[in-house]
Amino acid sequence: MDQVIKTCLPGLGTKKLYELLYNEPTKIMVLTGCSIVSTFVAQAAKMWNLIVLGYGSSSPALSHRERFPTFFRTHPSATLHNPTRVKLCQKFGWKRIATIQETQELFTS
Repeated sequence: MDQVIKTCLPGLGTKKLYELLYNEPTKIMVLTGCSIVSTFVAQAAKMWNLIVLGYGSSSPALSHRERFPTFFRTHPSATLHNPTRVKLCQKFGWKRIATIQETQELFTS
């Protein structure tokens, strides 16, 4: 078992992936926690047909099978909450809603 990286830095996650790939024993699966690291690792891992399992990755972008063919998740996509958000707006009769979001792929689909 290798060490766990507790930061959500995509560069560090990708570096760790390459270290794991080029050192024995052979790996068939990599676990990732946050969406931003999962994105970078899953894009690289497909070149080796390596399964990436995201246990905390909620980015809707990770659902694109053409881009992430070997990525799977145990955490639902953030879009799962959209029907609840719509019902909340309807309940309070809100007609105009403004959202503020970061310009990271994590928050877009």
